[in-house]
Amino acid sequence: MPLQKVVVVHANHAHEIDGAVRAAVAGLRAADTTVLNQTVLLRGINDRVTDLVALSEALFAAGALPYYLHLLDRVAGAAHFDTPPATAQRLVADLAATCRVTSCRGSCARSPAPPRRPCCHLRHVRAWTPLL
Repeated sequence: MPLQKVVVVHANHAHEIDGAVRAAVAGLRAADTTVLNQTVLLRGINDRVTDLVALSEALFAAGALPYYLHLLDRVAGAAHFDTPPATAQRLVADLAATCRVTSCRGSCARSPAPPRRPCCHLRHVRAWTPLL
């Protein structure tokens, strides 16, 4: 059995997904490569549910799957981007509450859902919660 090709890209905001990124992802997918995205949660950049939903939708539209949401590594000069773990946990819970999967045969149909229901944006992002 041949090895499956997987490339992990790094985007933190939907505005990063431009024509060049879409073309690059399309080229990778044309070469039978799975494209995943990792994101670092950054205060003031992508620390709202609307930011994360927009990023997920832009990634899906480009052919990349949101995969990891990391908390910021505590490095010199980056403290102003730090997001507390409790805030990150709330964001993930709120993101999961934004929609529910009503059909995953071919595509996800989203509709408002009660809190704690799975979200189509999270169906490939099982690693988000344990990292918090």
